[in-house]
Amino acid sequence: MSEYRKTVEVMECDRFAQLSPKQILEHCLSLTLIDIERDGCGKAAIFDTCGAIWMISNMRFYQYAPIYPHDEIVYRTFPRVIGKNRYILYVEICRGEECVIRFDTAYIPVHKQQRHLVSLSLLDPLWTAPARTSDYPALRPLRPECAFSDCGSDTVRLSDCDINGHMTSGAYLSLACDAAGFWESETPRLMRMMQVDFCSEVMPGTLLRFERGEENGACIVRGVKPDGKVAFVASCVF
Repeated sequence: MSEYRKTVEVMECDRFAQLSPKQILEHCLSLTLIDIERDGCGKAAIFDTCGAIWMISNMRFYQYAPIYPHDEIVYRTFPRVIGKNRYILYVEICRGEECVIRFDTAYIPVHKQQRHLVSLSLLDPLWTAPARTSDYPALRPLRPECAFSDCGSDTVRLSDCDINGHMTSGAYLSLACDAAGFWESETPRLMRMMQVDFCSEVMPGTLLRFERGEENGACIVRGVKPDGKVAFVASCVF
């Protein structure tokens, strides 16, 4: 386990004056990538070995209390769990003795040019830290069966994209929160659970159409590209 300490900045918080889902994701990804680099499987190592880059297939967090500006928080990161064609990285965010967020995400190695999954067997020898087992609930893809209705659209901007040329994982979360209506409240509320499955890459200039439904107490949102391919599926409980 590694620990990273941080003071939450005002500009990292949303209209409810809370650390936003996008920032929760981006903080956790940044720190787990530091761990991955330290443990032998950083960006340069996997590209030199098999032409791969890291991508995120899905993420999920449970939040038990809001995080506010100026809060002193500790991120505790844990070694990977090996899943089918993916590594699961887990993070706890604590304020004092209180665990306020439990977060996990699935990293997948993808061939940069050919865009196919790379076998974990090619990367396993690179790791200097051992994997671990976990009894934390498995991070499984969402399979919603609810009815959906249209709930708007948005165009992906260049400012939503990263050096790889497609929309960042954090931008997916912000679009999902908007489509779910999370911030459409006069009083602050808590995103108690959020899972996002990143189904396909989205390039700048793409018009995404959003669909919304409800299932088992969760708001389900899909982003659909003009060709009908699903860009993401999100489950939100707030």
